[in-house]
Amino acid sequence: MGIPKVYGAEIPARGLTLLEGLYPIVEKSLKADDGRGSLTATFLLSMAMPMIILPFERFDLKHDRAREIVIDREAVSEFRRAMKLNMSDVDWIHCGNWAYYKTEHKKPRIFLVPNGLPEFVEVALNEQAAIDAKNELTLGDVAECFRHSLAHGNVAYLDEYGRTSYDGPASYLAFVCDLRRGAGSQILRLSLADFHRFLIVWGRWLQGFVN
Repeated sequence: MGIPKVYGAEIPARGLTLLEGLYPIVEKSLKADDGRGSLTATFLLSMAMPMIILPFERFDLKHDRAREIVIDREAVSEFRRAMKLNMSDVDWIHCGNWAYYKTEHKKPRIFLVPNGLPEFVEVALNEQAAIDAKNELTLGDVAECFRHSLAHGNVAYLDEYGRTSYDGPASYLAFVCDLRRGAGSQILRLSLADFHRFLIVWGRWLQGFVN
């Protein structure tokens, strides 16, 4: 594989092309070998990894890997400013049905294997407070939560009621990651369709940084 000029933008842009071109094929034509339905959730998570697990160190002026800044300092500054925006102020992301919940700092961290998402978290994510809480997140918080949970395989498949699903199709995905301080966890839940939409608009936004 060739080395992109701007890794944090070109790889997601190429991923977007694959996502837009192949998703309809996966949705209509490909089924899981175990008979559990389509592979749309698997495909979205597979495409999310190169599109979301960005090398954020390259955008940090204080980091020794900050090589992309010398290529386009203005673009990097714009990216870093956007990461500080509250989700309610990012007009290109429609996150009305997203839900966010965090456990108490002293609570044990949540690991999905082997028991899935705890019942008390499933209940909390269905409450209005969790829907309102996502507006307090920044775009950087969301990207970090996606990135961390994908990198550590801590993503739960949920059914239409928001409960852990092993045998049926996934209606929601719950991204679980550690709190920055303490022992607790934070959980960001959105529907499969919402995650698909996020990847599209995220990819198009990053595509704008490619010269």
